[in-house]
Amino acid sequence: MFGAGAYRENKKVRLVVELEHWKKGKAYDRLGIETETTKFFTTEIAKITIPVLPGRNVATLVESAAMNQKLKYLGYNAALELTKAVALKASGMRKDEDEDD
Repeated sequence: MFGAGAYRENKKVRLVVELEHWKKGKAYDRLGIETETTKFFTTEIAKITIPVLPGRNVATLVESAAMNQKLKYLGYNAALELTKAVALKASGMRKDEDEDD
């Protein structure tokens, strides 16, 4: 856990997580569709703001945000897939149906 084995020479930072106290009336992007970034020197890094209140499991929230960001880098956008599936369901079409039929 400590010592030479726990030290890294370098590591890429791919996500900035900002924890803020829940502000009543503020609109939060709950799905993660909007992409927010922050700039460090000349590098743009993805940023997510997570509203928190006492009693919430912050570790799980941050871990979920990190996994979601990793999936985005691998080419899978869960928020986009969810909105597509909801739109298909709302239009009455099934996923396996073609729009041209």
